[in-house]
Amino acid sequence: AADPQAPQAAAVWTPSQKKAFAWLLSQQQDGVFRVPMGGKSYPDPALTGFGLLALQTKPKALRSAEEQAAGAAARGGGPARARRRG
Repeated sequence: AADPQAPQAAAVWTPSQKKAFAWLLSQQQDGVFRVPMGGKSYPDPALTGFGLLALQTKPKALRSAEEQAAGAAARGGGPARARRRG
């Protein structure tokens, strides 16, 4: 199987993909996606997982430093890592 993180020879990222990706990236705070409820917002582990997974769809060669940091959070490292209490 091909490595999905391997650099691609001709990575193509359409304008609509760029716009959607920028919006999704803007929705996270310190690597965590939050859910508004009752006038407050709460970190949501499931939404964070899906959000970070979606952010990994952009070819690695095209990601900015901020986007690379989000990737580190998705792999369980870096300062944006969500910590579970209990």
